[in-house]
Amino acid sequence: TVVYYGGNGAAKDCQMWEDQFWSWWALADPRVKHVKISAPQLHLQCDLTEFPNLKVYVQPGGNAYDQTKSVGDKGKANILKFIQKKQGIYLGTCAGWYFAADSYIWQGQNWTYPDLLHIYEEVEGSITDIWDFDKPPGFAATPVAVPGSNGTTEEYTMLYFGGPTRGWRDTPNTVNGEVLLEYTKPSIAAKHMPAAVQDGNLLLFSVHAEAHEDGQPPIPITVAQREANYRFRAAAINKAAGTNWKIPPAKEPTNEAVFEGYPHAFSQTPHKTEL
Repeated sequence: TVVYYGGNGAAKDCQMWEDQFWSWWALADPRVKHVKISAPQLHLQCDLTEFPNLKVYVQPGGNAYDQTKSVGDKGKANILKFIQKKQGIYLGTCAGWYFAADSYIWQGQNWTYPDLLHIYEEVEGSITDIWDFDKPPGFAATPVAVPGSNGTTEEYTMLYFGGPTRGWRDTPNTVNGEVLLEYTKPSIAAKHMPAAVQDGNLLLFSVHAEAHEDGQPPIPITVAQREANYRFRAAAINKAAGTNWKIPPAKEPTNEAVFEGYPHAFSQTPHKTEL
């Protein structure tokens, strides 16, 4: 069903958040199965296109440069083949979005090298108006919203950890694809900078909708905020991938988890993916 990259450059906390997110989703739908893929597996052992039930390839947060080096030419070719075949989606978060870009501007310096995937336009970060990645702790909770939501329930608090955007200082405010979330911190809200985008079978998050509140140092989001972020991310994945995996709803006031079906126009039979 899902594989996430666990090679060098994929931060340990980001890998842990992926594991926690997919495990949470599997509680509501056993069809949601996930596995970590290593750099050697991506290079030599696992052709992603040979697994017809693979619907989501995940490139987690971390260090984009280190990811390009560990993924290498063979891994890059494997990922691109999967994307081009359109049997599933590429889900990139933070460094995973930088990795997908043609080039990126990091802390004012332009980085262009052949090992990037070159499947999305140039991006920039970190957004120091939210938090300067080079200043401890390197992250902050920030408000984001579905464009045009105007203070409705379509607002979220998500973790910003240096992720990319467009239209801030050095890139145009044009965006390929559909903007799913934009940054709404008052000092930058007027720029309508994307925090999450879907462009075909690319699903790209600048913010960490998968971040869990447990961690060292503690992540500044609440349990309720994290669960809302989880549900938004899951719905975006279902939409992009054409899946109908059941999403855990909001907990009842009693804090008893009640799992119900999530309505979608697509159908899919149970399956197991092994890599």
